[in-house]
Amino acid sequence: MKDWRIAFAAAAGTAALIGTAHAITDTAFTYSTPKLGFFSIHPRALSPNTNTMGYIISTNQAQISGTSTGCFATAVNLPQGAKVETIVTWYASGAGQTPTVGLFRQHQSDGVSDGYNVALLSNTGARVQNTINVAGNLTIDNSAYSYEFHFCPASSDNIFYTARIKYTYTNAGD
Repeated sequence: MKDWRIAFAAAAGTAALIGTAHAITDTAFTYSTPKLGFFSIHPRALSPNTNTMGYIISTNQAQISGTSTGCFATAVNLPQGAKVETIVTWYASGAGQTPTVGLFRQHQSDGVSDGYNVALLSNTGARVQNTINVAGNLTIDNSAYSYEFHFCPASSDNIFYTARIKYTYTNAGD
């Protein structure tokens, strides 16, 4: 008795799927109003920039160990044409030694780098948040540049917790 109900439901469902097919043939998917996006950076995404640097990277933080010096870095992959608005970093710093944070781009043809490198000024030892407003909203050009975020501790008591890059975009992909 129940078998005919299952067969009927299956046939009705199939009939609902039959109809006119539409194909998306456009290659430009743009928004008239910019959309807001966020690129989060977890401590586990970071790598030391030198193989002689002592460091600790755990589930919730990254820091150098002992008297080591160097920076942590990770690639940043944002949509073509995105405009970077802010870089927010959560960190701790004590003993008067303040870390720096930066967003750099490297020109693919000649390797020349430029970008933002900003000292984080709090040295209270407590977890704090620092927001960097990117002047002119850096526009991402993946055809000419590759991008990197870095955190450079000044001492072993400079701790990176997380960071977030806020950007706007007007297309649905590269």
